[in-house]
Amino acid sequence: MVDRLAGRFICRTCGATYHKIFNPPKEEGTCDRCGGHEFYQREDDKPETVKNRLAVNIKSSAPILDFYKAKNVLHTIDGNREIDTVFSEVKQIIEKR
Repeated sequence: MVDRLAGRFICRTCGATYHKIFNPPKEEGTCDRCGGHEFYQREDDKPETVKNRLAVNIKSSAPILDFYKAKNVLHTIDGNREIDTVFSEVKQIIEKR
């Protein structure tokens, strides 16, 4: 998850967003949209920040997850699969409700 969240970067010229693994520019170091060559990473996307955000999120979400699990309405989905597969599973759960 850290790799997924910490891999984002942005073209400084036009603001186009990329991901080093999942959505790199067609030509390394060159923005697909504007041809710019300067990129940056937001502070929120740096690995240390991402790890801290995840830890805080997990700690603060635990009571909510426990609540919905006790009501038997919590669904767990493996998000490390293809986007279409994950979307399909989420859609099926929603449609059953």
